[in-house]
Amino acid sequence: GWHSVTSAGKTWPFPVGTPSRALVAAETRAATLQLQAQPAASRTVSPDPGARGPSWPWFAAWLLVSTLLWWLERRRNRRTPGADVSADI
Repeated sequence: GWHSVTSAGKTWPFPVGTPSRALVAAETRAATLQLQAQPAASRTVSPDPGARGPSWPWFAAWLLVSTLLWWLERRRNRRTPGADVSADI
């Protein structure tokens, strides 16, 4: 963007660019050094949110429920030999 300097009643506009990569790197370094200088007791450590448990218990539970539902459905729809198909309609 543009900024202006006013002195003795005169104004001089001048362009201001984005900060250079070196300036951003220096600010990041200073912030990192400041964080590192803190005592260990004041730092908070949070557990890793991405840590997962094993997946196999969920798969085993799904398989058990699916098998039970399949078995119940098959048992309910069991037909006796020679049964009239039109009676189900």
